[in-house]
Amino acid sequence: MRRRPRQSGGGLRQLANDPVLVGAIALLVAVIAVFLSYNANTGLPFVPTYQITVDVPDAAELTKSSEVRVGGARVGQVVSIDAQTRRHGTPYAQLKLKLQPSTKVPIDTRTEVKPRSILGAKYLALELGHSRRTVPAGGVLAAGASKAPVELSDAFNVFGRSTTKGIQNVITDLGDVLAGRGQALNDTLGGAATLLPGLQRVLQTLVEPRTGLARFVRGAAEVTTALAPQSQTLVALIDHAATTFAAIDAAGNSLGRALEQLPGTEAVGTTTLTHLTPVLADAASLARAIRPATALLPTASRQFATALRGSLGPLRGEPTALADVFSATLRGIDGLAAFRAFVKQDLGSLFLTSTVLGASLKAIMPAQISCNVAGLWTRNLASTVSEGDSAGSWVAIAPVFAADQTFQQAKPSADLHDNFYPTENASQCESGNEPYLPGQKLGNPAGAQSTHVELTAPPASATAAARQAGLLDRIPGSVQP
Repeated sequence: MRRRPRQSGGGLRQLANDPVLVGAIALLVAVIAVFLSYNANTGLPFVPTYQITVDVPDAAELTKSSEVRVGGARVGQVVSIDAQTRRHGTPYAQLKLKLQPSTKVPIDTRTEVKPRSILGAKYLALELGHSRRTVPAGGVLAAGASKAPVELSDAFNVFGRSTTKGIQNVITDLGDVLAGRGQALNDTLGGAATLLPGLQRVLQTLVEPRTGLARFVRGAAEVTTALAPQSQTLVALIDHAATTFAAIDAAGNSLGRALEQLPGTEAVGTTTLTHLTPVLADAASLARAIRPATALLPTASRQFATALRGSLGPLRGEPTALADVFSATLRGIDGLAAFRAFVKQDLGSLFLTSTVLGASLKAIMPAQISCNVAGLWTRNLASTVSEGDSAGSWVAIAPVFAADQTFQQAKPSADLHDNFYPTENASQCESGNEPYLPGQKLGNPAGAQSTHVELTAPPASATAAARQAGLLDRIPGSVQP
């Protein structure tokens, strides 16, 4: 009997035809796949790893299986997080890391918890150090090498509610502005290519050492540091400045009128002070001369009071007692003559002063009588502090900044007008009537100027108060206020 030849693969067919065995094998494969997928976060079994422990002051919401990265590349994961406490009571977190065997961590490595996404996921970043010594497997990296993490929530909470609302409004308005303006935005970005070369040259100039940008920044920092303690004062200054500017705005054209009258007032004041300079010098000399005699004033005043009281009595009594009054007067004159040295010197100074004063009045009187110099000067001077509004009086100041006039120059400006000694008499009143002509005009202008000036008068209330005090003569038959 011939044996039937044996077919290859018969055993596999039998296994494939056995449903129980096929199901058992499929179940085993599924169990292994589930086991591997469940433990994949903690590493595959039978794969060597490099495990170390890292102490950090704050785990910052790291979780088990959080990634460990070096330079952005994943090198391992966190396998456990434990809370620990030092001897002095300071808490910290202890992280156990499972890293790739090729990763070696120097002992001066720094750690930092960083956000992985805006949804809150975190990872542990390792900034590898430069030390030749590395943390051995199972070793510990100290907490002193860790950076404190900055949470997004903390960054968002820097601004207050009103500031946050304002930022939201700005972003919303910015979106509305850019809506439908894509072409214009593209044109702007295209034009930036033309702007950038010039901007680069400007920035290159700024960063050069000879520009001194670093010194400027340091100086600005020092100034702001010095002003920081006075922040409340600066705020009050700005607030009050706003009130001042509001008062200037409410004054309308008053500032302009004051500026128009300022040159004439300054010229009159210069002329008056020029004429008064010798008088003031003589007055100072007279004051220095009579200073030794001031020590005698208390005694002389007491003697004068005694003589006055003694003279009033006889005058009220018998007329024959007037001789006694004259006798006391002569005794007083005799006492004054005892200081003839001082009297002679003082009388000489008084005579010199009267001479100089007479010469000054001779020069000033025509200017006052014909051009009302003193009246206009005092009126304009009073206006600088009397004009204002309900907020109070204010002084109008007009600073003029011109490089060729404000700063010192070798020669006067080409368009400077200055009349040092204006002619003020019955023939002409130059101050305030000079014409403005192009070019430089120094000294008296050509030709005779107008004699027309404003006439000033004291306020009625001041006149009434002076008459009531008896300082003005009462006019017979007139109605006095």
